[in-house]
Amino acid sequence: MIEGERGVLDLFRIVNHLVLRPGSGGELALTVVTRSADDPASAAALGFARSVRSECERWRVATVDIGPGDPAAVRPAAPGDYALRAGRWYREVLEPVDDTAGARPVLREGGTYVVVGGTGDVGLDIAEQLVRRHGARVVLVGRSAPDEDRAARIKALDPSGTRVEVHRADAARPGELRAVLDRVGDVHGVLHSVTVPSDRSLAALDEESFLRGMAAKSRTTEALAEALGDRRPDFLALFSSVQSFLGNPGQAAYAAGCTAQDAIGRALAARLPYPVRVVNWGAWSGSALTERHRDRLAAAGIHPLPPEAGFEALSRVLGRQEVQVAVVSGTDGFLGRIGVPAAGAGADARRQAGAEAEAAPSAGTAATAGAGVPGAPRRRTRCSPSSARWPVSGPVSWHRTTCSAGSASTRSRTRG
Repeated sequence: MIEGERGVLDLFRIVNHLVLRPGSGGELALTVVTRSADDPASAAALGFARSVRSECERWRVATVDIGPGDPAAVRPAAPGDYALRAGRWYREVLEPVDDTAGARPVLREGGTYVVVGGTGDVGLDIAEQLVRRHGARVVLVGRSAPDEDRAARIKALDPSGTRVEVHRADAARPGELRAVLDRVGDVHGVLHSVTVPSDRSLAALDEESFLRGMAAKSRTTEALAEALGDRRPDFLALFSSVQSFLGNPGQAAYAAGCTAQDAIGRALAARLPYPVRVVNWGAWSGSALTERHRDRLAAAGIHPLPPEAGFEALSRVLGRQEVQVAVVSGTDGFLGRIGVPAAGAGADARRQAGAEAEAAPSAGTAATAGAGVPGAPRRRTRCSPSSARWPVSGPVSWHRTTCSAGSASTRSRTRG
């Protein structure tokens, strides 16, 4: 059973040993057991296991998050991600956001916004939208100075040098981030857009690279929350990835870091006196990461998001109550892989739901649960598109829901 960060490292070492041994391409059953899915280490193990399942196609990889009184010696009959509570099995199904409910405006005209990891592709896209749409003052924080192309882009966006500032700081060091915030003064919103490329197959992924890739998301998020201290911005937005739910081959460290960041974000939302939002982005058009994996994304049915559409989705997310929301665009097949209903099911749900109808978890058995997971409740969803051509053209936004441990007909939401 995974317990703490050491448990995640032990899991990595086990998998690394298995993939390097002769015959690693054969069949193998691996069950990863955790006791608290909202613990960052347990969440990291889930993301890592999803990537292992994708990369090692003949392995039967399952994850089970158990409740306080449930046995740790469990073995589902089919691969997948499960929760066991008081002897009952659950699976997560993602619920598309109802965009007809509207969102309150959060971004201020002329406000000051800090983007940590802001000299990356996504950070610069967000900065550009903030300046052009809201006349904002944007503070970009990065460990190193922007390269020549990005410096030129910043200059083109802010020829006078009055709207965009660049500050250097290590995002994993709270003291350095705090010093930047002190120099900036009043801050109306903070966005975390830190990532470290760590694409390697499991066989080529060494321990140091795994820990570095995971920490790029998790430890920098914790450091930023610490640096903010008693400040009360309008919001804290954490940029995670849809890899939390996909776990693509070759992205084990990144997937682990994203799921850990998601859990940290949910915990911060429950603790801090201002809204915290976790955004699991799909592919972002024009980014270096998207360009590097363009063929893979196309084959998977993923449609990169234009920056303008991404920013509009972010603006809506910030003004809603859901804590964790994914913004994605792609084919039915891709959306189905992350738990979004097929187009027909979405259309039916839209016709039935109207503006605000909600569906409770269903007691139906999940199709992949198998005989070893009797009666696993699968959560049904309602769908509301963010464009009339959903789900192919998207983007589709959905939020994470949780099922109560005691009943298959009770549903709870995480609120900000």
